[in-house]
Amino acid sequence: MINSLTVGAKVLVDCGAFMFCLLGIWVTSGGRLPAGKLPLLHIVDVRIRPNKRLAAQGCAVLHICRLAGGLVHTVLIACNKETAMGWLDKIGQLLGAKPPVPDEGAAHALAPETLSEPKMDDWQALCMALGQTLALDDSDELWGEVRQAIEQPAQYLDRFADELINRGIEEPEHVTPWLALVEGLQRRKQNFELDWKLNMDDAIWALQQLQTVQQRGLDLQALAGSKALNHEALQEAGDYLRSQGLSLVSIDIDTDCYPLSVLESSAVAPLQALAKRVGGKLLALHN
Repeated sequence: MINSLTVGAKVLVDCGAFMFCLLGIWVTSGGRLPAGKLPLLHIVDVRIRPNKRLAAQGCAVLHICRLAGGLVHTVLIACNKETAMGWLDKIGQLLGAKPPVPDEGAAHALAPETLSEPKMDDWQALCMALGQTLALDDSDELWGEVRQAIEQPAQYLDRFADELINRGIEEPEHVTPWLALVEGLQRRKQNFELDWKLNMDDAIWALQQLQTVQQRGLDLQALAGSKALNHEALQEAGDYLRSQGLSLVSIDIDTDCYPLSVLESSAVAPLQALAKRVGGKLLALHN
């Protein structure tokens, strides 16, 4: 017979190279537990701009926990990974877990960052600049999708529900304009999301799906013999594209995947500046 149980633990769903968690699970129970009965499960599902693969795994874990009689509390934290980890520790303490051992420099991670609110004109400028660089014939529609995500997140969710469910986005408050921009580019075959664990064949295949690469008829077979893996493979591919006057960029969505686009090299710096104005990052991949 168990007299009492208070356990604090974090379940890491495919930690990858960054070792961050999508789910925090704390099991708490006071008093005596009847034999054969499960303790009450308190599950905190923290959505950290999830990529599609991790979101699918997280949803599976949540479903299993619900079947086990758990109580699921969903919280949106639109922040970086370090901040989210700080919030998970705080929530765990509220549910009975012991506080973590203090560490130097960790105090700032216990509260969300305060970012200045980007203006609508900033979002429009970014969308239109990307549309011009990628030669989109529907730049206005791309901007319309991002604007809808800002002004009417519920309608945006209804409109693209089939795609967003793959990211674990089921509520309007989980919709973000930055992710709407990434989704819009992917629908137009100007962005391809690649897992962090990859080889050069994966990188070549992903790049061949992009309209820019197809329209230019780029021959990527020069990369085929490379043994580079993961980030190094993308850097090597980026070096090759730079020799062609192009740049390989990842639109950072704060996960361990790479949403890849190919841009004119001269356009990267201006687009990075526009992305920074809305709180986003375009990461150029090269050595």
